[in-house]
Amino acid sequence: MKVLISVVGRFHAFDLARSLYKHNILHKLVTTYPKFVAKKFGIPRSHVISEAILEVLARLSRKFSFLNYEKINNLVKLLHDKNCSRYVSKSDVFIGWSGISFNSMIRAKKLGIPTILERGSSHVRFQNLLLKEEFESLGLTQELDFEKIKFDEKEYEITDYVSIPSTFVLESFLSQGFPKEKLIVNPYGVDVDQFPVENNRTEHFKIIFVGGGKIAKGFHYLLQALHELNDPEIELIHVGHFAEEMNHFREKYYNAKVSYRGIKPQAELYKYYGEAHAFVLPSLTEGMAMVQLQAMCCALPILSTTNTGGSDLITEGKEGFIVPIRDVGALSEKILFFKNNRELTEEMGRKGREKVLNNFTWEHYGDRYVQNIKERLS
Repeated sequence: MKVLISVVGRFHAFDLARSLYKHNILHKLVTTYPKFVAKKFGIPRSHVISEAILEVLARLSRKFSFLNYEKINNLVKLLHDKNCSRYVSKSDVFIGWSGISFNSMIRAKKLGIPTILERGSSHVRFQNLLLKEEFESLGLTQELDFEKIKFDEKEYEITDYVSIPSTFVLESFLSQGFPKEKLIVNPYGVDVDQFPVENNRTEHFKIIFVGGGKIAKGFHYLLQALHELNDPEIELIHVGHFAEEMNHFREKYYNAKVSYRGIKPQAELYKYYGEAHAFVLPSLTEGMAMVQLQAMCCALPILSTTNTGGSDLITEGKEGFIVPIRDVGALSEKILFFKNNRELTEEMGRKGREKVLNNFTWEHYGDRYVQNIKERLS
């Protein structure tokens, strides 16, 4: 069996490609990243087709404001897809990332080659409607991207299977009438060597949020929860970009105990996890937020919403807690629980790390992926 993987950028495609290579079924990884990056992941240059010029083009469009990033980014995706379609004929299975794989899948269909669409987020229509509803509830405007919705749904329709990372994503697809038999649930993994346990905690209680501080991440609800708790003994560490749309909420729910650390390299994140006692993610919609796995690997208990993929990672009350989206009271209650039950909180963190080591490394993810391919496509 020869598997072709197509991705713009990296995402977790390199982790998947490494696993398929170890199982001796990787044909080629087609990516916009240079070959030397893939080699760092243990993927030989001979198994990589690099379109680095497209990556350069995309990055330049982000750097220079006079360039239209959205148009150039869409062009990069289209060129990559059309280029990748030329390599499909020499493979037995095609795996393509959502939003960049339509032409390659058309080509695979004509050749009778099975296809798997890799979708990391909830169903595109479900996702757009949920965020539109949220923005409107806050008195803000969020237009539906109908072109994006139609394009993604065409990929959903044409592919044989959609690989998704969580039960939440499964439910989002089913809510849109998508056939369950075409969905493959496979939770993500984490690089355990990159996220060791680094205990830099003090007695002062700290929680951590890693990711973009924006509405889609429910960051405003976390700020509100801390504002209403008004507990000077609770500090929030935020690692990541802070979106302009959140400025109003930062002022409205001002809290001197929120420490904004900015964007940090992934290789350094374990140090920040090591400062905290618990991890909080109040997102409105994720596929499976990998920061949850990172935090668990660093021995932190998890407080996430039902829409983060966290339900597939933890057992309620054992490695953390799952609360409904938009539920400020539930967030406050569980944050106080962590603060007031330090020994139990530490025990939850230890159990979370053990669960990751036993079930959610990238090796586990790859092994499950290979098994799914063999069971469904052989």
